[in-house]
Amino acid sequence: MAKAKRIALYCIVEKGCRNQCKVGVSSDPIKRLQSLQAGNKRLLSIAWTIVDIDRASCFETEQYILVRFDGSAYGGIRGRKFLQSEWVDATPQSVRSCAVEFLEALKDG
Repeated sequence: MAKAKRIALYCIVEKGCRNQCKVGVSSDPIKRLQSLQAGNKRLLSIAWTIVDIDRASCFETEQYILVRFDGSAYGGIRGRKFLQSEWVDATPQSVRSCAVEFLEALKDG
């Protein structure tokens, strides 16, 4: 049986914005940061990553965070099944705490 590809859950912040961050999933968060930076006037940086997580858990955690922190707040459309924005109105620390708790709950089943 093939081993599931490992990817990372990440959080990106804009310089000067303390309470907004982007949550996402990528096999290469640095490359993702570079692609986002190309279209953003403000300096972006990676606040944190959680690595070595299976793909399904990453996407479940991302979706949970976006719903928990209202991921449609920045540029998205409220009420859609799939949120249009991965930017949330929360500190990177609070989002990371939420992610860790959710991942622990998934492990415990």
